[in-house]
Amino acid sequence: MDNRFIIDLLKLSSVPLISSTRLRNLVSYFKDTEAIFSAGYNDLLKVEQINEKSARNIAEFDYSQIQEKIDTQLKLIEKYNVKIITIWDEEYPDKLKNISYPPALLFTRGDSRLLKDKSMAIVGTRMPTKYGIESAKYFSSNLVKSDIAITSGLAYGIDTAAHQTAINENGKTIAVLGTGVDIIYPRENSKLADKILEKNLIVSEYPMKTAPAMQNFPARNRIISGLSLGVLLVESDNDGGGIITAKFALDEGGLVFAVPGNINSKKSRGTNRLIKNSEAKLVQSIDDILEELNLKTTKRNSIVHDLEKLTEIEKKIIAVIGSELTHVDKISDECGLNPSETLVTLLNLELENIIRKLPGNYYQIVE
Repeated sequence: MDNRFIIDLLKLSSVPLISSTRLRNLVSYFKDTEAIFSAGYNDLLKVEQINEKSARNIAEFDYSQIQEKIDTQLKLIEKYNVKIITIWDEEYPDKLKNISYPPALLFTRGDSRLLKDKSMAIVGTRMPTKYGIESAKYFSSNLVKSDIAITSGLAYGIDTAAHQTAINENGKTIAVLGTGVDIIYPRENSKLADKILEKNLIVSEYPMKTAPAMQNFPARNRIISGLSLGVLLVESDNDGGGIITAKFALDEGGLVFAVPGNINSKKSRGTNRLIKNSEAKLVQSIDDILEELNLKTTKRNSIVHDLEKLTEIEKKIIAVIGSELTHVDKISDECGLNPSETLVTLLNLELENIIRKLPGNYYQIVE
C-alpha cells in the first residue's frame, strides 16, 4: 500500500462515527480514497451502513484541523519503526479478516510475519494462583515446542507468564495491546515488551499515542481470539477479561479450552462454568489441545518400560498413579514415603520418560 492511502485511512479514521466496518465499505464502494473525500452527501448515503449522520460527518469534516495529528502519527510511526498493515494487504491474516468486526488497520512493531503463523491464545486472570502460573507456563512451553506461537494481551498474571515462557523457550509470541504500540501498559511490563520486540511481535488496532482506556481492552480481545487457532483459558472469574476473549471465540465458532480449577476459588468460577456448560474443552495435558487441532502430539521417546528394572519404590508409585491423574500428596501418602523421597523418585521416573508432571503437582503415566 502506498503512503497516501495510509494517510487517507488515518484521516478517515479520525472522522466521528467512522468505524473499521464503515471504512471498509467506503473503500470497497469508491475504490479510491480520494473519491471518498470529494463525494457528495447523496453519494455517501449509497454506501452500506453509511447513514445520514456519518455521511454528513465525512462531507463536512474539516480535515485541515487534524493535519497536525496526522503528522504526529507519521513521526511516531517512523520513530518506533511501526508497520501498518491494512485489511487490503496480503500480509493481513486471513483468520482475523473473517471475524465479525476485523480491524481495518493493524499497527505492528516487530516481526509482522508472525501474523500468518499458527498461534494459540493463552489468557486468564491478572491475579493468578501458583497453580494458574504453573498451568500457563506448562501449556505455553509445550505449545511453542510444537511450533505454535502464543498470543496474549501483555497484562499482569497469566498473560505475562504465557509471553515470558514462550520467550524463555525460544518460541514465538504476539502481544495484542489495548493502547497504541508506542505505549506499553502496564508499564511494569516494559522490559517484557522489549524482549518480545527482539524477535517477536506487538500489534494494536489503535493509533499511536492511544492511552489505556477501559473500553479498549475488551475490544482488543476479539483480535487475540481472531489471530488464534483457539483460546486457552487459565483461571478466570465469570466476568474476567479472559471470559470475554473466550466468548469472542465461541461467537465466531472457534475452539475454547479451559484448565479446570479449584471449585472453591473465585479465580476458577469462569473456567469451570465454561467446562460445565460444554463451551470449553477440559484440558489436562498438551496432547488434549494438539489432538483437537489435528496436530501431531508432542514427541516422546518410544521406550518399552521393563518394570523388572524399576526399584520397589518406583513400582509402588507406578501402581498408585495407574491410569489416573494423581497428586503428589496422594502418591506420598499411599506409598508411605516422605516428601523428599517422593520427589526424588518422581524426578527419576520423569527423566526416564515413564511419567510426566502436570500443573498443580499432578502426575500421569506416559502412554
